[in-house]
Amino acid sequence: MDYENTHQLTDHQIRILRLVSHGLTNKEIAGFLKVKERTVEFHLSQIFQRLEVSSRTAAVLKAERLGLLNRRYR
Repeated sequence: MDYENTHQLTDHQIRILRLVSHGLTNKEIAGFLKVKERTVEFHLSQIFQRLEVSSRTAAVLKAERLGLLNRRYR
């Protein structure tokens, strides 16, 4: 795994991951952030790629393990 790459999640992607960790669906996240559901799907695919995972659960678990969900917004 490219450790540096995992920390290159944008603040917006981390915010989406936090919402995922609270159990929100893509549709709910889109409504909350006032974006299209497809935008959320795109960000999740980028998150999965950067964290080298293939599911929402795995992304949240890995982000927690790496301390990304505790990171403050820039």
